[in-house]
Amino acid sequence: MTREASSLAVYPELVLESANRYRSHLEQRLGDFSPPLRPAIETLIDLLSRVDHQGIRADQIRFDALSLARAEVPSDLDLLINQWCLGWGRDDAPVIVMGTEEAYPVSPIDLGLWNCCCAVIWAMSGSREIIERIDPRAADPDPPIAGFEDRQEFHVHANDYYVVHKRHWDPERNRWVRPGRHTWKLLAEAIAGRGHWMPLLEQNRGTLGESAYQIEVSAYPAKLAIDGRASSEERRLFLTNALTTMRQTAKVLLFHGRPNEPRWGGRDVLIGAFLRAAPPSHLDWTRRDVERQPVLHIRHNGRLVLLTRALNGSVSGALLDRLHELIAPEIRFRTQEE
Repeated sequence: MTREASSLAVYPELVLESANRYRSHLEQRLGDFSPPLRPAIETLIDLLSRVDHQGIRADQIRFDALSLARAEVPSDLDLLINQWCLGWGRDDAPVIVMGTEEAYPVSPIDLGLWNCCCAVIWAMSGSREIIERIDPRAADPDPPIAGFEDRQEFHVHANDYYVVHKRHWDPERNRWVRPGRHTWKLLAEAIAGRGHWMPLLEQNRGTLGESAYQIEVSAYPAKLAIDGRASSEERRLFLTNALTTMRQTAKVLLFHGRPNEPRWGGRDVLIGAFLRAAPPSHLDWTRRDVERQPVLHIRHNGRLVLLTRALNGSVSGALLDRLHELIAPEIRFRTQEE
C-alpha cells in the first residue's frame, strides 16, 4: 500500500455527511453562540460548505482554530462539539475500534483542528498545508518533535503528531512524562501481539492506522472516564450509518470501556448494524474473564464483535493476549518486516 493511497477516503459519503450535518447544526444554532465567537463560526460554516468541492486551497481558508479562543460562555463549548466527528485511521481498516470518548481536556481551541474540521481534513486527504492553515500550531509543535517534517497523514497516522509511545511533554503538568500504557500502544499489542507493537507506532513509519479505524461512541471529550458524557441521539444515528457502510470492509468491531454496560451509548444498536442482525441480548455474548478483566465476544455473519475494559492503564498482558487470540484469525495483519 502506498503512502499516497493510504490517505484517500474509501467512503467519501461519510465524509460528506459529517461535513453537511455539522454545518447544518452550526447554521441553525449560530445565534446561540456568544457574539464575539460568531464571526469564527461563520468562517467555519463557509469552510465546511466547501467539502463537496474538489480542491480547497489553503489560501482560501479563513477559519483559524485559534479564533475559537473568543468563546465566552460554557454553552459555546457544548454548541461547538461536532456530533458527526469522524475517526482516525483508514476508513477501510479491518478493525473498527470504539472507545467511550476522546481522552483529552476540552478547550475550544483544541476542538478546532480535529473535532470541528475532521471532514475537511479527510476530504483533502490530510493535506499538510490545510492542517497548518487551520491550526498553525500543527506546523511547529512545542516542544519540538524530532523528525516532525517527515510525518505521515494526520488523520490516518495521528501518532506521528503526538508520539504517545515515547516520553512526551505534558502541558498540564508542565514537565516531561513517561509514555505509560496509552490506548494506542495497547491496541497495537492487541492487533499485532505483545512484543510486536513497535512497527505499528514507529514514528513516521507506523502502520496502526492501516489496521484500525478509531472512532468514539460519544462525541463529548473527557480527560477522565468519570467525567464522560453519554452520546447524543445525533451521534448514535451517525455511527449506525457509518457501521452499516464500513462493514463492507471491516471484519472486527472492538468496543473498550464500560464492559458491564453493553447497551451504553446505544452500543447494542451499533452492534446490530455491524452484524446485520437484531441487537444482541446478554445471552448472545460469550464471556471469559482474564485475571478478573472481562472479554466478551459475538460472532455472526463472518464478523466479530468484542467488548472489554478501557484499553489504558492497568490492562493485564493476559487480556491483551486474549484479544489478539480472537482478532488475529479475523484479519490479515502484516508487519513492516514481512
